[in-house]
Amino acid sequence: MSYKILALKLRPKKLDDVIGQNHVIKSLKSSIKNYRLHHAYIFTGSRGVGKTTLARIFAKCLNCEKGILINSCEKCKNCKLINLGKFSDLIEVDAASRTKVEETKELLEDIKYPPINGRYKIYLIDEVHMLSLYSFNALLKTLEEPPEYIKFLLATTKFKKIPITILSRCLQFNLKLIPFKLMLKYLKKILFLENILIENNALNLICKLSKGSMRDALSIIEQAIIFCGKKIKEKNIINIIGVIDKYYIYLIVKALIKNDIYKILELIINFYELGVDFIYICDELIILFHKIFLSKLLPNYFKLINEDLDEDLIYFSKNFTIEEIKIYYKIILKGRKTMLELSDLKSGLEMILLNLIFLKKNQI
Repeated sequence: MSYKILALKLRPKKLDDVIGQNHVIKSLKSSIKNYRLHHAYIFTGSRGVGKTTLARIFAKCLNCEKGILINSCEKCKNCKLINLGKFSDLIEVDAASRTKVEETKELLEDIKYPPINGRYKIYLIDEVHMLSLYSFNALLKTLEEPPEYIKFLLATTKFKKIPITILSRCLQFNLKLIPFKLMLKYLKKILFLENILIENNALNLICKLSKGSMRDALSIIEQAIIFCGKKIKEKNIINIIGVIDKYYIYLIVKALIKNDIYKILELIINFYELGVDFIYICDELIILFHKIFLSKLLPNYFKLINEDLDEDLIYFSKNFTIEEIKIYYKIILKGRKTMLELSDLKSGLEMILLNLIFLKKNQI
């Protein structure tokens, strides 16, 4: 029996299975329910948020043998073939590998032939922004007067690169990054069903690293399973990706507040042994001091960004002056640029943090 990776195994099959995109799902359901079907749809958004998956599900809703349905039956021949990627009337194109106008013309030439098994012949063009200008012009002619049995489903991570003439002829749906809490809840549920044990800190770190991309989160989990089996710990994620949870970044800042040189050196040695990316630590410190600065200026900062109150961040803002935060931010930012030229990143990070303690002791 062939092994199926999580990202494919857990790919949504129905509109209701797609998480974090309620605004798009609602519109598509309304379109199907009222039979107001446009000839061209474009799904935009960052990688891994469900653009092509949603397009395939929509194609299935339109071509299910039971009718044009909000929830496809999943049992008919058409539904099964679409799930397997073998449906003759769903033509998937990777625009990144078919940029030539001749290839686009060849593809569009087939449009004059009606669907063989389905209700509609559907062209799903992924990363459509990669098409050449000539290819876009060829596509435009078809979008202006398409046959009734043709539907275009376009997907892109860079919609600004698509000519306005193309965009104006499509219904556009922008898929959002999946919120941290929603992703965390979903992953806990599916990992339980998959009998995968994972530490809470490890799952929090994965959700943070994925930055709203479900595919990225599942890829990290897949990598962790290969690395350590079905019992995943935080240290496994740190070893694999070379990153650490915010808890450890907070320990650095707490050591800076206390002018604790030995704690700083101890943390850096621990990070070195874990194989943590020191550039990543600088990036996280830069982000953190930005947050400290905002929480110092705005008492209601957490309400504004709709996040839970972070007691540590409040503690940091009380122990740094505005001037200290600004100077620390600049020093870490400058130090990060310098580190890119060093062969020994460990010593580079040590110099940055020890310099901050020196400034703190001398009251900047």
